[in-house]
Amino acid sequence: SQDRHMLTRFPLYNVSGSSSAFWHGEIDSGSCLEADTARPPTGRLRTCSCPPCKAATTATPGDYVFCLPSLVIIGMAKAGTEEMRGWLSSHPAMRVTTERETQFFNQLFGAAGGVPQRQQGRGKRAGGRALAEESPAAVQARVIADLASAWPRYASLFPVLRSEVGRVLTFEKSAGYTHTRRKGAKASGLVDVVPTLAHRLMPSARFVLIARDPATLPRSRYQQCLRQMHRHARAGELMTQKCGGSVDADFEQMVLRSGVVQADGSGVLSPAPLASGPGGASPLARLLAARMGGPSGLLLVEDAVETLLAWGSALREGRLLVLFTEQFGSDPFGMMNQVLRHVGLPSYNWPDAVRVPNSTRWTYCLATSKSVAPKRKLSAAWEAALRLAYTPVIRRFKEALPCLHAPWREAAGEHAGEAADNKDTGAHEELRRKMCP
Repeated sequence: SQDRHMLTRFPLYNVSGSSSAFWHGEIDSGSCLEADTARPPTGRLRTCSCPPCKAATTATPGDYVFCLPSLVIIGMAKAGTEEMRGWLSSHPAMRVTTERETQFFNQLFGAAGGVPQRQQGRGKRAGGRALAEESPAAVQARVIADLASAWPRYASLFPVLRSEVGRVLTFEKSAGYTHTRRKGAKASGLVDVVPTLAHRLMPSARFVLIARDPATLPRSRYQQCLRQMHRHARAGELMTQKCGGSVDADFEQMVLRSGVVQADGSGVLSPAPLASGPGGASPLARLLAARMGGPSGLLLVEDAVETLLAWGSALREGRLLVLFTEQFGSDPFGMMNQVLRHVGLPSYNWPDAVRVPNSTRWTYCLATSKSVAPKRKLSAAWEAALRLAYTPVIRRFKEALPCLHAPWREAAGEHAGEAADNKDTGAHEELRRKMCP
C-alpha cells in the first residue's frame, strides 16, 4: 500500500514557519512549501532533454508549490545514476529536481572543510574552538540546527504543479552522497553525517544505491577523464597529467605504471604481488578509496560496504534498496519496477528504450549517455588481469552481503586473493539484518 508520506501532500508550509514545523516533527518526504515563499522556477521546465520525457510546460511560477523528495538515488559514482534519473523522469507520477545533482546535504555539511556551509573558509567556529575539538554529538546538533532553517532551500529545487499535489512524488539523484570518507567528516568523528541529515529531514524517504562491478570501473573512469580534459585549452597536457594518457590506447600503460597489474618479461599479465604497496598493504587495501584523483586514483574503488554501513546504520529497515548496474542490461524494466515498488507505486509499462552502443545498458537518451563514446575493446588477457586484480574487492562485498547476490564474476586461481581485510563486526550483522530480512 502507498505510504502517505511518499506522495506530495497538503498542508502547504511557508518559510516563516518552516523551522518550527521541522522541530515539531511535521516535516517529512512529500512536505510542500507555498510557491511564493521559495525560489520560483524560471523558464520552461523540462525533466530531461530527450523523449519520451514529459513535454515542456507553459505554467506560470504561481502555479507551483515545492515539495521535498520521497526518493533519493545516492550513488554510487559511475554506476548509472544518471541513467536511472532518465528512466524515472519519464514516469507520469515522478517529478525530478531542476538540478542534475543537488548535493544539498554535502553542501550543508561543507564538503571542503567539514563544517556547515555558512562557516566554510573560517576553519574555526566563532567561539574559537577548532572543529576537530568538537564532539560528534556537538557537530551533529549544530548541523541539524542548520538543517532546520535550510530545508526550504532544498524543497525549492522540486517544483510541482499545485494541481498535482497528492498525485505525484519528487525525487533526485546525487551520486556524491556515497562519499562517506570525507576529510572533514573524519576530523569531526561524524562519518555518517550525510545519511543522518537526510534521515532527520525525511524519515519516510526511500533511498537507492546502485553498485557496479569493480573490475569495469577503471576503464569507465579513464574514458570519462579523457572526455572531461578534452574540453580544456591544454587538453593534451591535462590528459597525460590527470588521466595518465591522451588516447584510449594508453589505458594499459597507465594500469601498468600504477602497479595494480604487472607484466613479466614475456608480457604475461598478472595482479601486483600481495605484499606490494606502502607498508605491505594488501591488494584490497590498496584498491579501496572514496576519493580519486590523478591517473593512479582512477584505479581506486569506492568501498560499497563502508557506504552501506554508514547509510544502513542511519536508515530504518526497508528504506534502502541496493541495485546493480548490470541490471540495466539484463532486465531494465524489472529493475525500474523494483524502484517503483520501493516507493509504493505499482509496476509501469515502460516505453521502449534503446541499447547503448558498446554497452549492455539501455537508455532513453543516447545523446547524454556516458556509455556512447567508442572504446577499443580490451584484449582477453587484459580483461582477465583486471578481473584478477579486483576480485578481492568483489569478494569483500559478497562476503559482507551474500543475500544481495551481486552479479559480479570472480577470478579463479592462486593470484585471485582473499578479502582478508573484511572484518565482520556487529555493524555488519546489523546491516545484514536490515538488508536481508
